[in-house]
Amino acid sequence: MTDWKPLSNGRLIADVGNGIILVKPKGSPDPVPLFCVVCDTPNTDPDDAVSHRQDGCCRLCSLRWVDANREAWTTGGRRGTDDVAREIVRRRMRPRQLLI
Repeated sequence: MTDWKPLSNGRLIADVGNGIILVKPKGSPDPVPLFCVVCDTPNTDPDDAVSHRQDGCCRLCSLRWVDANREAWTTGGRRGTDDVAREIVRRRMRPRQLLI
C-alpha cells in the first residue's frame, strides 16, 4: 500500500520510488498500477482496474485464480511463479479475434 502524506489544497502526495511521485485529491482511490502485480502484464482494460481494486490483480488473473478459490486468495494464498509463467504462455497461445 502506498504511504500518502498531506500536501496542500486537499491533496495527498506519495513517493513510490524510482523518482516517481504521485499526487491525488484526498478521498480519491489509489491509482491502479501499470502492470498486474501477479502476471506482470499491462493493465490495459477498465475491467483490469476494477479487478485490481477488488482483488489486487488484473481481470485475467482474477478469473483464473481468485474466482476459483476466493477464500484462499483473501487469506494470502497465491500461485507460484511456475504456475504464473505457464498461464502467461497459455494466454499468448490463445487465438485472438481480429477486428476488421
